[in-house]
Amino acid sequence: MSQALLKSPAAVMILDEKGKIVFCNETVLRGCGMSFDEIVGQSIEMFGFKLSDGSDFYPVFLKFVSQEGDKFEDVLFCPIRKRYIEMKVYPIEVGGGVRRFIFLGRNVSEQRKLIAKLKRVILGDPLTGLLNVEGFEKEVNKILGEVVEGFLVVIDIFNFTYINRTYGFEVGNRVLKEIGKVLQGIFPGSKDLIARLGADEFGCFLRKEDYEDVRGLIDKLSLLREIKVKIDEEEVVVATNMGISYYPRDGRDVKDLLEKASLALSEAKRGGAGELSFFASYMELKAQKIISLDQLLEKALENRWFVFYYQPYFRAEDLSLAGIEALVRIKVDGKIYNPSEFIDYLERSRFLPKFEEWMFEEIEKKVRRFRVPISVNISGRSFSKKGFVERFLNKFSGKMVNLEITERVFIEDVGYASEVIRRMREKGIGVLIDDFGTGYCALSYLRDLPVDVIKVDRSFIQGVVENKRDKDLVEVIVLLAKRLGIESLAEGVETEEQLAIIRKLEFNYVQGFLFEKPLPEEELLLKYPQLAGVAE
Repeated sequence: MSQALLKSPAAVMILDEKGKIVFCNETVLRGCGMSFDEIVGQSIEMFGFKLSDGSDFYPVFLKFVSQEGDKFEDVLFCPIRKRYIEMKVYPIEVGGGVRRFIFLGRNVSEQRKLIAKLKRVILGDPLTGLLNVEGFEKEVNKILGEVVEGFLVVIDIFNFTYINRTYGFEVGNRVLKEIGKVLQGIFPGSKDLIARLGADEFGCFLRKEDYEDVRGLIDKLSLLREIKVKIDEEEVVVATNMGISYYPRDGRDVKDLLEKASLALSEAKRGGAGELSFFASYMELKAQKIISLDQLLEKALENRWFVFYYQPYFRAEDLSLAGIEALVRIKVDGKIYNPSEFIDYLERSRFLPKFEEWMFEEIEKKVRRFRVPISVNISGRSFSKKGFVERFLNKFSGKMVNLEITERVFIEDVGYASEVIRRMREKGIGVLIDDFGTGYCALSYLRDLPVDVIKVDRSFIQGVVENKRDKDLVEVIVLLAKRLGIESLAEGVETEEQLAIIRKLEFNYVQGFLFEKPLPEEELLLKYPQLAGVAE
């Protein structure tokens, strides 16, 4: 029996109740590359065994000993030898109440490699290396219990038959491989949850926690609406449609989620190439609004639908024309979209850099055409980018351009804002604080920000006639600005009564519907021909 244990192909060790090795056979010695004397007397801890759940074997073994179980088995990983061992431990009585524990182990590393290969064959897509439908269902169901919310997205290649017919099946297969790589690049956090679900259909499960909100998700998904795939020297543009279901509201398991996402995909296909659709009705309105905005902005940039309307502002003392404010609009098929309908989304979207380029180009033309200063509103994101500031300075130094920024942008980084303002003013560019009083309203910051003009928000101006507190507050703001050498402009003036009080408070400038609403360029020049300089 002793010889059988010594020569057994299984790894055999006998342990005491504290896990000390009192015997081991030749298989153990060969596997460790150590001598009998080097092993016997050592603790089983020396091997650093890990259980299948990743925990340490040794504490669990001691717990098994204390509970007097009949048998303990698991698959261990030995980090020293990089091997997997199928293990069983049996207790035996050796007399006098003394127990020993027989450890039987079998090297199953090759079997595990084979199982992993079989798993890839069974659950994977051989062309793209992604999961197949069965693998996708298995992996997604596995994590559904771990996530609170998520999105299942089904992506269909628009008119893939045309690609195969035009370029051939070999190119079609290469396109599928490239799209698989693109998906893994766009969603690195969900790399193991991306699958090829059909001939020209892909799927992925995205955890909601990886995205700030629905807008963040749609920003990512928008990158898939058109995918450019380079095949040899030719670029193939692949359009897609997408259907999205929401976990847990649309389904508690992957089959339900896939079914709902597929229904949403059918809806998206009806809209044509590049469309996506959410199944969940409660998200549909919000998502559809964002999707519509996304498409509107993209087309506005492509088709040059962005235009400026211009609202004059006047000197308070004599109502002479002092300058104009450029206010962006989108004009398409006779319909006008006001900034309140798109500006917040634009400032947070991927379209902002292209919009800035359009703005630079357009203002540069108007500076040459108009004889009075033009005020331009810019977003906080633009202001915080040093590249934007440099380009603005390079283009408009010494020209009649004013920069308008809301006060919260200044206060986010007073040091940076102060430096930018200083540089702007050195180059002859005026700086205005827009909507003053609606943000932090920290008047002390004016000491550190050498701006030219503060524009007191219309919400204060509306109340100066009937609300004494509003009037007193506005008076303090104007007085403080004057003491600091800063001019003031009253926004949103609509009545003669408001104008009378504003003049008493000694504002420098006024702006509002009492004088003029925002006008397209043609109307502006008809009403104020003195504005015209040289033609474009």
